[in-house]
Amino acid sequence: MKKTYNNKFHLWWLNTITNKRLHAGLAYFNEEKGDYSLILRSLETSYEKKRSFEVFLRPILTGCTSIYYRVEKVISCRGKVNRHTVGEAFLNEKTDGEVHITFEPYTSSEKKLILTLNKKQKENLCA
Repeated sequence: MKKTYNNKFHLWWLNTITNKRLHAGLAYFNEEKGDYSLILRSLETSYEKKRSFEVFLRPILTGCTSIYYRVEKVISCRGKVNRHTVGEAFLNEKTDGEVHITFEPYTSSEKKLILTLNKKQKENLCA
């Protein structure tokens, strides 16, 4: 069954040395669960398996000026589906309304994954 979400956002690979961005995929906000589903179409594993690489952003700590997220990957083992933490992400005043995501081995000090949110979500985290 195909997932359908109303809120769609863009993901970018950011080269922190040159400040250039390349499109990495899309993110969908799931209102029922309160998390983001990140569909990365530019990773080697997505081409090998003929399907998109998917991770989830789940908020773990929120404040008026910042939100911290856990990056989770769904792993199936012996018929059980579990989410495992594979990285972290944050949004604060310094990121200008963008979520900066790190998870190994795909990100580094020179390459970050960025989730661009719309202006309404940028303006006031406490609203």
